[in-house]
Amino acid sequence: MSSARKGLPEATARLLRTTALSAALVLSWTLYTGPAVAQQQQDELVNQVDEVTRRIQTDPFIRLRFVALALETPDEQGQALNGIVRAQIARGNIEDALKELRRIEDVLWQARSLAAVGDYYETIGERDKALDFLNQAVKAVTSSGEIGIGGADLLRVIAKKQAKLGQLNSAIASAERIPEPLERVRSLQQAASASFEDASGDPSALNNAKKVLAAAFEQAEKIGNPTNKTPHLFIDIGEAQASVGDEEGAQKTFRRARELIERGGREGRDRAYARLAGSMIFAGQLEEAMEVMRQVEEGPQQVRGVSSVARALADQGNVDAAVPLFTLAMEAASTIDNPEVRNAALGFMVREQTRVGRLADAFTTAGQIQERLAQSRALMGMAEELLKQNNPDAALVLVDYIPYISMRSQIFAKVAVMRGEAGEEKEAANLIARAFEPTGFEAQTEYIPDAIELVLNAHLQVGDPENDPVVFGEIRKLADLIDNDVVRVAAMSHLAAAEAERGDYERANRTLSSAWRNAWLNRRDPNFPRVLADIVKGQIAIGDILAAFDTAARIPVPEGEALNDRTPSGNFRAPRFSSLTRVAIAAAKTGEVDLAIRAAREMEHPPARAAGLAAVAVAIAEEEVGIVNVGSDTQDSDPGTDGGFSETVQN
Repeated sequence: MSSARKGLPEATARLLRTTALSAALVLSWTLYTGPAVAQQQQDELVNQVDEVTRRIQTDPFIRLRFVALALETPDEQGQALNGIVRAQIARGNIEDALKELRRIEDVLWQARSLAAVGDYYETIGERDKALDFLNQAVKAVTSSGEIGIGGADLLRVIAKKQAKLGQLNSAIASAERIPEPLERVRSLQQAASASFEDASGDPSALNNAKKVLAAAFEQAEKIGNPTNKTPHLFIDIGEAQASVGDEEGAQKTFRRARELIERGGREGRDRAYARLAGSMIFAGQLEEAMEVMRQVEEGPQQVRGVSSVARALADQGNVDAAVPLFTLAMEAASTIDNPEVRNAALGFMVREQTRVGRLADAFTTAGQIQERLAQSRALMGMAEELLKQNNPDAALVLVDYIPYISMRSQIFAKVAVMRGEAGEEKEAANLIARAFEPTGFEAQTEYIPDAIELVLNAHLQVGDPENDPVVFGEIRKLADLIDNDVVRVAAMSHLAAAEAERGDYERANRTLSSAWRNAWLNRRDPNFPRVLADIVKGQIAIGDILAAFDTAARIPVPEGEALNDRTPSGNFRAPRFSSLTRVAIAAAKTGEVDLAIRAAREMEHPPARAAGLAAVAVAIAEEEVGIVNVGSDTQDSDPGTDGGFSETVQN
């Protein structure tokens, strides 16, 4: 065998051997039967080959399989074939998915694919089959002995699903196979949460959660060389134990957290004490909480700690005890000399008071902040808490006390969405129009990008299209105020996408052209690749996939560690790779399979190319069956993923 042939992947070599065998049979048959009969047989073989060729040309999954099997390593082949597995699941072709799965040689991608099948069975309500495939996935991912980051993250997600499906012992066993102690504990915490989040007070589910949290405590105890972050891990566990009614377990865990705080260094001690005190109140340990609070030195952490304790008391229904503690926190804040530190502490207190409904007190506390911008930040925090409480009317009142358009417009946008969802379309449109009311104050540029995103999204969702010229014009003015060219390009790309969604492709193209010129002028900026990635998003939004392909191909190839920078789900973060993947997905969804494969192949890095091919397969299936994404309810939200990959199957 030649050296070139030795380098071929086994699956590709098998394919070549099959082709060579067919040719050998034709030659042998010629010698045996004579030229006339052989010619007839050869014609039939050609017809068969033509039929195969036609199938390859018309079935994108066959083409993708050939491309996948031509990749160099089992990891690359596995990722590409995993995409086909998920695509077949999306189509509802579970048997075809299992056939593709059997082609995967890499154990991690095999495990991810098995977990994807488990997801499918969970979705259709076949619990036993779901658990069977999840257990097979655990067996596969642990079969090689060494468990890397990807395998550990897959075990985390599987443990969570096993707990949710009631297989408690398997969930604990899966989590305990995670090598890194801290991640092991986090996995057990998530599994505990999953075991009772949909239980509606089911006693057995609560008992399961208690057992998993007890296991989390045991694993946390095994962490060597604790740092100042370790006590917070125990506080997290204790809070979870308190929430499921395990008072004894919470008391034990909080006691351990306090021991670690006392043994630790000075850095972060007061913050940890303050948080522990609030958590103890939540668990009903009032006396212990007050004792802990006495350990906190005067200053900003005392303000935070006393505020947290007061909020926790109010949450427990003891508002009478909470009020004087808030007063004490205010007195502690008055002793802080540094204005910036004092303002931050008061801002925290405003949020805590708002969370327990002490709105007049919170507003008064905000009034103690003398610096206007810091006061506006505190009022924005208050508005956010009010919106979480579904109290948009109160949040809207605060707008009159925030003079900066880039800050107040965010509140207008959020309230507008709530009004629109409540069926008050006219009021929603009016609120968006009010977002740009002049105030006589300059916009705070650091808040402009968020303001643009929130207002544009709100306008597209609930705004009046007749107001497009005004809203888009005001957005353009805000974008011009951004002093960072790179950030401005991102804002302009977002605006172009909104204009395209409204059907104004000509204006969207002009906006993108302006963004492209700005980007090119800053091509030596370290953020240039991300700028081009933003433009790619805009070009895809206006439907110009070829231009997006051209732009993505111009993004520099990442170097060093950036080359292999991946999300826990295996997708690549580098702007070049994520952008080419976006192009491939967009092309696949419009039926341009050749262009989709070209975009994936444009990635020089084979693992990234494999991820791109997987994305193409899933996109084709999604388009066929008319769904938004394939996988479980937990999505990989990394910007490079397009939000279309299940946490489980991709981890």
